[in-house]
Amino acid sequence: MKGDQLPAGDHVARFCARKYSSESEGVDPGAFMLRKDENHLSVQWLEYLKKAGRQEEIDEVREIFAKHLKIKPPAKIAVLNVGKTCEHVAWESEYRIRILHQPDEAAEAHSGIFGTEQDAELIAELITENIQEIHSAL
Repeated sequence: MKGDQLPAGDHVARFCARKYSSESEGVDPGAFMLRKDENHLSVQWLEYLKKAGRQEEIDEVREIFAKHLKIKPPAKIAVLNVGKTCEHVAWESEYRIRILHQPDEAAEAHSGIFGTEQDAELIAELITENIQEIHSAL
């Protein structure tokens, strides 16, 4: 349901544009910074997709992103564990972030990371430290 906290054991995927990605360096913290008109970081809730495995989830996320984003190499998809990401930010800073279900017309699995504006640069760095997997966006 919209606004519900995602389960701690679940995972989300964030599209990381090519300007925040490289073949050798992975993903830059800039991929986890809000743009001017945003109040949350958009992510896709992987377990919501009900696929057989991670590769099928990533394939589905690629299709979702391709519908509304221009994807150019070396763009990436970063995978985060919900609970570990929130705990890491809280443990390493005084801030609490939340990852909430935010379905929209483009994707029922759409969710958001809220609370990053408290200290955008620090929280973006902490989220980046907690990336569990990186996949090509293409």
